[in-house]
Amino acid sequence: MNLPLDQSLIKGEEFIKWDEDSPVSTPVTLKVDKNAFFLSWAGQRGETDFLDISFIRDTRTGRYAKTPSPRYRANFESYDSLKDRTVTICYGTDFVNVRFVNFSCVRKDVAKIWCDEILKAAYNMRALNGSVEIFLRKAYTRLLFNVEFVDQFVDQSGLLPVSSVVKHFASHKEDRRKVEEALKSASLSVFSSDTKVFWVFERNLFIDSKYFTYDLFYQFYRTLTVRPEVDKIFAQICKEKKKYLTPDEVVVFVNNVQRDPRLDEKLYPFANKQKALEIVNQYEPTITQGTCGLLSREGLLRYFISEECLPVKLDKLDLCDDMTKPLADYFINSSHNTYLTGNQVTSKSSSEMYRQALLLGGRCLELDFWDGTFTDEPIVVHGWTLVEEILAKDAIDAIAESAFKSSDYPVILSFENHCSKINQAKIAKYCRESFGEMLLDGAIDGYPLEPNHPLPPPSLLKRKIIIKNKKNADIKTKPDIIDENEEGGDDDVMEEAPNDSKAEELSTEQMQLQQLIMAGKGTVGKETEVSAEISDLVNYIQPVRFHSFEQAELQKKSYEMSSFSEWKAKALLEEQPVEFVEYNKRQLSRVYPGAHRILSDNFMPHLFWNAGVQMVALNFQTFDVPMQVNVALFEFNNRCGYLLKQNWSRVHGIAIQVISGQLLSDKRIGTYVEVEMYGIQGGTKKFCTKTIPSNGINPVYDEGPFIFSRVKFPDLACLRLAVYDESKCFIGHRVLPINAISPGYKHISLRNELGQPLGLPTIFVHIEVRYLPKHKLNKAERDLHDFLSKPLMLPSKTSSIGLNYLYTENLTAVTDSQILEVQTRKFSRYESSKRSELLPLSLTEILGAKSVCEMRHKYKKKIKQVRSKLDCKKAEKKIALKTFESFWNRASKELERSRKENLAILENWKEEAEEEISNILHAQLKKNELVIEFFVSATNIDTTRRYFRMIGGIISKYSDEKTNLEKFCTNVKNQYQNFERALEDCKEKCQGDLDCCNDDIWPHDLYDIFDSERYVSFIASRNLDAIILRPLEA
Repeated sequence: MNLPLDQSLIKGEEFIKWDEDSPVSTPVTLKVDKNAFFLSWAGQRGETDFLDISFIRDTRTGRYAKTPSPRYRANFESYDSLKDRTVTICYGTDFVNVRFVNFSCVRKDVAKIWCDEILKAAYNMRALNGSVEIFLRKAYTRLLFNVEFVDQFVDQSGLLPVSSVVKHFASHKEDRRKVEEALKSASLSVFSSDTKVFWVFERNLFIDSKYFTYDLFYQFYRTLTVRPEVDKIFAQICKEKKKYLTPDEVVVFVNNVQRDPRLDEKLYPFANKQKALEIVNQYEPTITQGTCGLLSREGLLRYFISEECLPVKLDKLDLCDDMTKPLADYFINSSHNTYLTGNQVTSKSSSEMYRQALLLGGRCLELDFWDGTFTDEPIVVHGWTLVEEILAKDAIDAIAESAFKSSDYPVILSFENHCSKINQAKIAKYCRESFGEMLLDGAIDGYPLEPNHPLPPPSLLKRKIIIKNKKNADIKTKPDIIDENEEGGDDDVMEEAPNDSKAEELSTEQMQLQQLIMAGKGTVGKETEVSAEISDLVNYIQPVRFHSFEQAELQKKSYEMSSFSEWKAKALLEEQPVEFVEYNKRQLSRVYPGAHRILSDNFMPHLFWNAGVQMVALNFQTFDVPMQVNVALFEFNNRCGYLLKQNWSRVHGIAIQVISGQLLSDKRIGTYVEVEMYGIQGGTKKFCTKTIPSNGINPVYDEGPFIFSRVKFPDLACLRLAVYDESKCFIGHRVLPINAISPGYKHISLRNELGQPLGLPTIFVHIEVRYLPKHKLNKAERDLHDFLSKPLMLPSKTSSIGLNYLYTENLTAVTDSQILEVQTRKFSRYESSKRSELLPLSLTEILGAKSVCEMRHKYKKKIKQVRSKLDCKKAEKKIALKTFESFWNRASKELERSRKENLAILENWKEEAEEEISNILHAQLKKNELVIEFFVSATNIDTTRRYFRMIGGIISKYSDEKTNLEKFCTNVKNQYQNFERALEDCKEKCQGDLDCCNDDIWPHDLYDIFDSERYVSFIASRNLDAIILRPLEA
């Protein structure tokens, strides 16, 4: 499982350990254990410290290594060459709070070897997905760091304090006693009673380290966890009451239970007797039974915790995808506002975030360039917010240093440019200087920037950085590239604002709805005119304003791409799912979080992956469930950042039984397991086991099987198992892609939110995977199966319904207007070379229409335009007009119903936005006075006023009087304190019977602020944090 390490790391090397802000430097011996579990360093007095290599994020030497602060540099000899001789280790359990430790050696080449080897070990995907046995050996290695040398103990092998073993597994008194008993019991089972294993010094119990072998530790683990469920499985396999399994029984078990039924029988033949004997010889601990070819209960458990029973297929961790397809055929690991360390409004920016995103496998990063406020240099910052800025050069240097450390495949830099032409020239200069030959500044042979030519494959773009930015139009060609007055900022696609004449015609309600629709614009405004220096860097990824799928189909320019907010992308999926999928087969698209996600939370990426969107950009700084799923899926294919879009697979059925947990927590707590499927399926399902109280060591759930009967896109779907304690606090989780999952009895090692292994915490499950036969599919699923199994088939009514079924998961949701739209597309294919744009009215036009009559008038106008542009026979013109009139007559009712539904949806969204902003105000009010002043005065600034209208338009209600807001909060606090005092008096007077003096203690003034339902909730919680502030009325 572990990569071979350079022997110099195992032998150790002399280094000087130092901190940036400390004058102290310590000579140490730096080592890596033979299994590459830990990086350890020992001082001259024998004191030892260590670092888990799986938590190491980066290693640096040379230009990018850390240096001591200026006042301590005199303590180092040859400071000028110190960077080249320094090894800086970056580690942490999240992106934001990374820490550094520094070591300096004598020679430059030694530092380079240590940096490269440690980073290689830290990103060893097979070690990250190791078996339980591997993590047991890792825990055993960690315990050996606690060995002490006692003067009275003559043997220099050292003593291991039993207390250090106990606290590693339990903190509760009863559990600690259980751990001690298991340790003593294990020593008796491994060694004879005459062996002096335990020693007592100064009333402390020690274990002789020379007897603390891995066999003893494994027996201790076995005794502590008990594992009665394995005995039950053994009894089910062995129908007769025997103490062993024969080779024939092992063969039947492996083929019927542990084998993946999706495997080809010729490429992966069934197990035979020889395979059974190999299992017995490798895992059976009893020599007598092993020589007879028999497998005991203990041998079966050792088989379950071995590499042969991993929950994922190891070959999927390697570079298993064909990397010679066009770029549009891959999903690309993408980041949104990469520079941010927190929320979208008040957090900090950091160049370190670019390094961390790249090291995680991110291949598409975002840089928002602006002119510096207090400097002549360009900066990277989130426009019109309180986010702290960073220099553009620092961000570019960070990308240059880390771009290809974890993957050699191309990096896409999404520029959002608001700089002057002078600063744009500086940015282009920095890119050329820092990136050097890595910068792709022109087309490569065989892939010209011309229509009807595909994008180049990732294999030809290795170690290349591609710039995504507006490009100046070619003088010789018609300028269909975006104009600076058309293109919005970041995210390239935006709705046009209504002009003044149209705004005058709209009612107040419709104006508010227009403002809500404009919420997708973000905080950036329009980009500046692109300079020639930046334009020269742009080639295969040219952002354009999205007009229609039909126009993109006619132009066939694969090098053009568009970005969509999540709301715009969802609308396109609902209106034109087939066209969206076809569009993504030819050229790139990008979907980014909506502007309402100011807390930097994420949406589930599957909805857009299933439509073929290549770059689904997420906020990497927030490791919520969508980001956890993203990390888990892109962990495969050697974490290169690219996943090949797979052909349609057969519908899967998944069943999972959660059997037990092992060493989930060192606390005496209750635990339960949640099982959920992400990706398209026949209805969203989430299962939960019962809570096993007061047992974090070996809870037995024995729940299930939990069945997911229809998994329609198994190549994108994934299964998430998460463990929580009884108070719903997260313990650990694991996300398993369905196409990489291995069925059978499996131990699933848990991870933290960042995807780093927790080590010993595991859950034991039984997984079954089955293909769903076609005759068991319903009609829509069969149509979908036929359509996706024949990708060259032209879109039809059947395929449209099938794809719509995917997104709605309900066939009845297919409306008459959608069916008629398909019929219209059929006519457009009648003579495709002569057809014009056949576009339905947009949502903005529907909401802006005062009546159905006005919408009909707009449709008639569009029909006349189409009729005048159709260059065909008179009879065909009549067919075109008749087709569109028929379309309108049958669709008018549907459009009116859709308009009402959209009005209701947007109104609900507005209410939710108001409540969300109120919550944020309440939370920030107690933390940061500066933030209060910003929120209160925001509406006095035009630019920030536009931003806050975008997220709901309710901040203006707080702009008149800051004192009103402060008085309001003070009033709430006073009322709450009065209520608490009255409640205490009631307890003394009435023995807790609140009804007796109900009228006296209720603070009735609060009824003017809170509705009764929220107020009752507030009374029940008796916690000021539970109050949700509501906007003050005039």
